[in-house]
Amino acid sequence: MSFKLSKRSQRLKPSAMFEISSKISRMREAGHDIIAMGIGETDDIDTPLHIKAAAIDAIHDGKTKYTPVDGIPALKQAIAHKLLQENDLEYNPYEIIVSTGAKQCIHNALMCLAEPGDEVIMFAPYWTSYMDNVHYTGATPIVIPSSIDHGFKINPDHLADAITERTRVIILNTPNNPSGVHYTPQELRKIANIIKKHPDIVVISDEIYEHILWSNEPVQNILNIAPKLQDRTIIINGVSKAYAMTGWRIGYAAGPNEIIKQMKNIQSQSTSGTCSIAQHAALEALDGNQRSIEQMTQTFLTRHNLLYNFLNSLEGCKVHPADGTYYLFPEVSGIIQKLGLKNDIELVDYLLEKTGVSVIPGSVFGMTNHLRISFVSSEEKIQQAISRIQSQLTPLDD
Repeated sequence: MSFKLSKRSQRLKPSAMFEISSKISRMREAGHDIIAMGIGETDDIDTPLHIKAAAIDAIHDGKTKYTPVDGIPALKQAIAHKLLQENDLEYNPYEIIVSTGAKQCIHNALMCLAEPGDEVIMFAPYWTSYMDNVHYTGATPIVIPSSIDHGFKINPDHLADAITERTRVIILNTPNNPSGVHYTPQELRKIANIIKKHPDIVVISDEIYEHILWSNEPVQNILNIAPKLQDRTIIINGVSKAYAMTGWRIGYAAGPNEIIKQMKNIQSQSTSGTCSIAQHAALEALDGNQRSIEQMTQTFLTRHNLLYNFLNSLEGCKVHPADGTYYLFPEVSGIIQKLGLKNDIELVDYLLEKTGVSVIPGSVFGMTNHLRISFVSSEEKIQQAISRIQSQLTPLDD
C-alpha cells in the first residue's frame, strides 16, 4: 500500500546520533569490540545515589500518577530557585516548563515561534537537532559560519549582516556542542548589542552544559550581560549532563509567560506531563547535595587533557581545546587527504571499520572535515581508543 506522507515529516532526517548508535549496536551484536567516542553519555559515571534514592522513594510513596503538563510544582519551584541562586535570574513558576528532555523544550519553543516564511539563525558548529527542528516548523535556517582558526566563535558582524525582517529566532548554545567552546562575557555583549536593535527577535539560549566548564569564573549567560533581553529570551537547561541523568529525560525552559504558556499547550497535545518518577529525581538533583558536579567536571577535565594531547600530536589534525562539555571538535582534512578519502563521513566509517572506534562526522553539525569526539568514557577506554587510532594512522607519518 502506498501512503501519502506529510511534507513536514519528510523534511526530517533520522537523528545522526541514533543512526550511529544503531550501527554500533549491530556491530556489537555481531561480536565486534567497539569503543563509542561519539555519544555524549558517560559509561562509568552513574546518576548519584541520593538522586536514585529519591526516585525509589517516589515509587514507594505512590507518586506514579499523571503530573501537570508543565511539571510538578515543587520541581518548578526548585528550578526557579536554581535560576535565582546560580544565575541571578528571577522567574515565577508560571514562566517555567518541564519537558521530556531539553530537546523537547527546544522543539516546543520553535513550534511556538517559527513558521514558513520565517528565518531562524544558528551558529556553526551547531547541535544537529537544531537544523531538523527548524525544518520541521517550515522556517528557513540561516547558518553563521565559524572556524577552528577563530576558536569556533562567530564574527558578530556576520550576525548583524544575516538578520533580516524575516528573522524570528536566534539560537545560542554556550558552552557549545560540539566544539566545547564557551562565549566570554565580552563576546556575549557584542552579540547582545546586535540583538537589542531588533525587538522582534527571540533568543533561545541552550545552556545544558552550563556546569561542565573548567573556568573558575562564575558562569554568565546572555541575560546576565543584557538583562533587558529577558522579556524575549528562553533559557533551556536540564539535569541530564550535570547529574549524569541522560536517560531520565528531564529538561526545562524558562522564559516569557506568553511563550511558556503556548509551549505548554503544544506539550499538552503531545507528551503531556513528563515521567513523575523522573521529576522527583530531578527535584532531588537540584535541591540535594551538589558535590558530584565538581567531581565529575574535574574527571572530565582530566579526560579532556588526555584526548587533547593525543589529537594535538596527530599529523593532519588541528584541534582547539574545549572550555567545557564532553567534546573536542578537531579539523581533520589533512588526515582525510592522506588516506585518500572524500570527506569526514568516509573517515568516520574508516575509523569504525579499521579501529573499532566510533566518532561523529562534523558535517552533521554544519562543518565538514571535522569530527566530534567525546571524552566521557573512562580513561582506560580513551587510552585504548587512542592506541587503536594511533596504530592505524602512524604509517601516515612515514
